[in-house]
Amino acid sequence: MKPETFRGKCTHQRRPGALWKKLGFELRNYFEGWFDGLNIKNFKSLKDLMIVDQLKRRVSSDVKDHFLGEWEELIDPLELAGKLDQYESVRSNWKINPVRMAERRPLDMVKPNSPNK
Repeated sequence: MKPETFRGKCTHQRRPGALWKKLGFELRNYFEGWFDGLNIKNFKSLKDLMIVDQLKRRVSSDVKDHFLGEWEELIDPLELAGKLDQYESVRSNWKINPVRMAERRPLDMVKPNSPNK
């Protein structure tokens, strides 16, 4: 499974009637799969991953779609924050300076030759 799949499974709930030990075992396995898939080997990497996870949870779906090809590989908080700031900067400039409809030059309409003439 992909690391992102393991991350999603880390939030699942205990089934009614299931033992808490079983839930603990499942969560441990999901976390280990998530960490191993992203090569998390020390506490600093774990902290970075937790910060990135929180940043990603606060991002809108259109931003996620923009970074679709690299979203799962972004595990450095400074790199992710830089990309998000850059994206928002470009988006805000685009919204401030859109080409207005009145400024566009209309296409010259060419009347087709009629076969009856």
